[in-house]
Amino acid sequence: MKSSKFIKWPLIALSILFIGAQIFRPARTNPAVDEANTIQSRLHIPADVDAIIKRACYDCHSNQSRWP
Repeated sequence: MKSSKFIKWPLIALSILFIGAQIFRPARTNPAVDEANTIQSRLHIPADVDAIIKRACYDCHSNQSRWP
């Protein structure tokens, strides 16, 4: 019976933390982009490859995310 306390209370604490984390959301803003530091300004990238990079990668790997 004692071992059930060691499982029960941590699960309750984790549940409370999980529910509490749902209340606080990060700000959905994009910082300003310095065009001199972009990959397009440093490398010659063909237009079709640039379009693929922007479509597939920019939401997660840039400061140009499109928020829903």
